[in-house]
Amino acid sequence: MTSLNRREFIASATGAMALAACQNSLGEALSDDAVPEFEPIAIPKWVHEVTRMSFLAPDAVPDVAKIGVQVVHGNSVWPYFPLRKDGGKLTDREHADLKRFADETHRHGMRLVLGLPPFPSADCMRAHPEWRIASDQSGSQLRIEPDEKNLGTRLACNQGPWGDYLIELCAELMQDYGLDGYSFDGNYHPPICYCGACRLAYQQERQRTLPEKVNLDDIAYREYLVWRGEKLEQHYARLQRRLKGIKSDAVVMTWTVNAGRYGHFLHSPRAMPTRMNLLIDLPMQEWWLDETNIGASVAPSFGAEYLAAVTGYRPCGCEPYLMSRGNPYSPDSFPPHERLLRSMLVLTHGSTTAHSVGWPGGVAAAAPVFAETKRREGWLTHCRPLPWAAILVSEQTRQFYAYRDIADRFLPHVFGAYRVGLEEHWPVSLLNDWDVTAENLARYRVVILPNAAALSDQQVAALRDYVASGGGLVATTETSLCDELGRPRRDFALSDVFGVSYRGRPADVVGKPGAAEIDANFAIALDDNYWKQRVGSASVTWAQHELVQSDALNQLVPGRQARFKGPQVLVSEPKAATEVAVRLLPDGPGGVAAPGVSLPGVIVREFGKGRVVYFAAAFDASLWNYAYPYQRHIFARAAAWCAKESPSIRVTAPRCVQTTFYDRHPPAAEGRAEQKQLVIHFFNNVNTTAALGNPANEVPLREESIPVHGLRISFSGKTPSRVHLEPGGILPKATSANGEIVIDLPPLDVHYMLIGEWT
Repeated sequence: MTSLNRREFIASATGAMALAACQNSLGEALSDDAVPEFEPIAIPKWVHEVTRMSFLAPDAVPDVAKIGVQVVHGNSVWPYFPLRKDGGKLTDREHADLKRFADETHRHGMRLVLGLPPFPSADCMRAHPEWRIASDQSGSQLRIEPDEKNLGTRLACNQGPWGDYLIELCAELMQDYGLDGYSFDGNYHPPICYCGACRLAYQQERQRTLPEKVNLDDIAYREYLVWRGEKLEQHYARLQRRLKGIKSDAVVMTWTVNAGRYGHFLHSPRAMPTRMNLLIDLPMQEWWLDETNIGASVAPSFGAEYLAAVTGYRPCGCEPYLMSRGNPYSPDSFPPHERLLRSMLVLTHGSTTAHSVGWPGGVAAAAPVFAETKRREGWLTHCRPLPWAAILVSEQTRQFYAYRDIADRFLPHVFGAYRVGLEEHWPVSLLNDWDVTAENLARYRVVILPNAAALSDQQVAALRDYVASGGGLVATTETSLCDELGRPRRDFALSDVFGVSYRGRPADVVGKPGAAEIDANFAIALDDNYWKQRVGSASVTWAQHELVQSDALNQLVPGRQARFKGPQVLVSEPKAATEVAVRLLPDGPGGVAAPGVSLPGVIVREFGKGRVVYFAAAFDASLWNYAYPYQRHIFARAAAWCAKESPSIRVTAPRCVQTTFYDRHPPAAEGRAEQKQLVIHFFNNVNTTAALGNPANEVPLREESIPVHGLRISFSGKTPSRVHLEPGGILPKATSANGEIVIDLPPLDVHYMLIGEWT
């Protein structure tokens, strides 16, 4: 059998499975106790040590064992019907294939996580058409003829009896074949379902009927989507309880819908709640860098980091897709060096490597990547980000405020803020909505809210108390203007913290300048899309405020006035005129700044014991869409001012070098005290052929790296008693200068880590 990538597992098995045809009776055995309050799953100890996973067909097991794979993901069977206890089972051939797969994997000392397609058989659908997902209220799904070769005819609702059937099926397979866990390509929830189980549950639990249609403009539908997400969480919680009741260290390592593809961010309505990742032992994502996923930008780095964040910085995995272009997909002419770079970038941002041996080169091509991972794995596990700055990536804002245009109203803000952290080499963590609590916020010197429009009253109160108690806050544009379901408030809920009130948005003025106002050689290359993109252009100006007083900024903008293009909001003048650091002049007709219109652009103030910078001009979004260096400089100074003090660890490196900072607390060896380590990743993101092709289609296909020289790290706080570079155990030389310990680092080729230890 040929080795396959993950997407090919399902397609290869279609038509090959002959499923038993019997009647099913779930009976009382599958009834469950009341579901407790949401609680993250307790991850088995062995999962925390996983750094090397592979997707493969069963015949590749001996080969991947030789290259150090720890966890095997593979598919060999589909769900049977009915359950074994009711007379069902796998066919003889399927039984032999799965037993051989499991036995061979375990014989080589690896774990087997079975990729089980979460689709009922045609026989199951014939016996139980009422288990189907009902996308409308007409009952038309009952008339669909099930077809083994058409998955669209075999979609069942995991809220109803099918969900319990799937859980019990997984339990039977685990008992019969000694499986270590499961992954599903799917098993989310549909935008809406009118099956009998959903109708009944919604009526009983919410005392209302289901919404008439999928419509995020309707608050009732948003409430339903939250409820449906909770039901999916409960389904996974039941699955976990059943599996871990059979085998205490059993796992669900399944595919999640997050940030591996740019398009996953754009998905609306969402297919799963973000919080559900905390019910998965090791969530995985496809991680693409082709042009449709904006692979030459900051998006891939953010995508890997975001997966780690939604898992609570617990174990997670990214599978770098080795496709050089989008549709038609092609792995042609893929440089081995690019595969290594993508894998090291994943490690840098808190995930682990997962590779299919179905890509060109097979096992031999994956071997060098796993070898490099193994050289580093002693410092990859049990890590959490070093707290200094935190950026809120608000899922409720994405789904209930920005849903009409996520690519414009949400992503530029979070991407731009994250870009600042990367280029300034800060210790940065990403926060989720559930992380916005007084206890958690207190860990950070500064919290950044990039257009976090949808905040609950509880989140607002936690943020207000955080700042009043001495924390730093940077917020942009419409932050706190809506509640957690996206319902608009009359004013910012944090207006007292910002020191200004919301007054709407500047009128968008779109007009083509006359011939006298634009150079003819420039105009000839412009189309209608260009003029559409000119919405939001303005000028910004500043004078003597502390925030904008620096030699670097004076060199970038000696005239103290610059062009700005990005989202803007109108706000009231603060009570103290000195709180306005930057003023905003939106463009008028013809692209010329309207005379006399000067608005607050950046507000700088103190609130209680803390500090606040509020951006009415979205410097975060502009750093993604239309960047000028002055924007990063001002945004960075804002965060540093709010934090009151710089990070105690300072990295000096070019902006192409990505650095991430982790506290590591490995389990204490028997008879020894717990050891604490500092782990700082350095990744060389230079692309020697960047921007030489069509910018819209450019994809990183790097064949080489240029070593970066002149890297330095300075410690102004407590310094580790010992530092070394890994892999290799290199001991860099430390010197003392200006009250700091300074370490000059060797040239960076692709990736290394500085390890600090306290004895």
